[in-house]
Amino acid sequence: MANVDVGISDNPTASNRPSAFGHSSRRRLVKLGVGLGLGVAALGPVLTATAVAASRNRLRRANALRQGEALAAEQVIRLPEGEPVRFDPGVTSGGKGLEMLQNLFEGLVYIDQRDGSLQMGLAEGMESNPEQTEFTFTLRDGLVWSDGTPLTAEDFAWSWRRVLDPATKSEYTTALYPLKNAQAIDTGEMPLDQLGVTAVDERTLRATLEAPTPYFPLLAATWTFYPVPRHVVEAEG
Repeated sequence: MANVDVGISDNPTASNRPSAFGHSSRRRLVKLGVGLGLGVAALGPVLTATAVAASRNRLRRANALRQGEALAAEQVIRLPEGEPVRFDPGVTSGGKGLEMLQNLFEGLVYIDQRDGSLQMGLAEGMESNPEQTEFTFTLRDGLVWSDGTPLTAEDFAWSWRRVLDPATKSEYTTALYPLKNAQAIDTGEMPLDQLGVTAVDERTLRATLEAPTPYFPLLAATWTFYPVPRHVVEAEG
């Protein structure tokens, strides 16, 4: 993954990975879990398969095999995009520039555009309670931002709360509404610290939801749930 100073997590195992979202829309991902009739019980096998996939990620294995190969003299990536509108995943509602943004940032999980499967991204594991109202993600060890600053679970928690902060002027606050208290926070009825997200420790992130949401991992693959570098945002705005 490219070494960009404004908030990309720089880890070798994530390089050469297909876009976390590609040409899919958030609505399409939700339909993937709901339109096909995947209820709480039905999605259980999907989550189980995802957990298994975390330990045998095809792309990670392919990357490892190619680590010793010489790089091409010219390193170019071409994306079918127009002039970007936003480069802040916590602000943009999509549109032009989204493809580029998805090559700069990464989420907990992502959608493999080749087969539509859910794969582990910055998380190495994921589990939920039986009711699918709580999801716990375990981050991969040794994650850092491009400047070497450690990337922790608190970066995710802070970034999600930031989306609902009126000062951020996010265009897509509704994306977080499945999280407990998100809508009430967005309408000014509750404070930001009541959002249903907790950094249990540096590598463990817990998301608590308003209601059973078996498709939450699909939402977590989308850009509004990407982490942004708090130390950069607070220093540079």
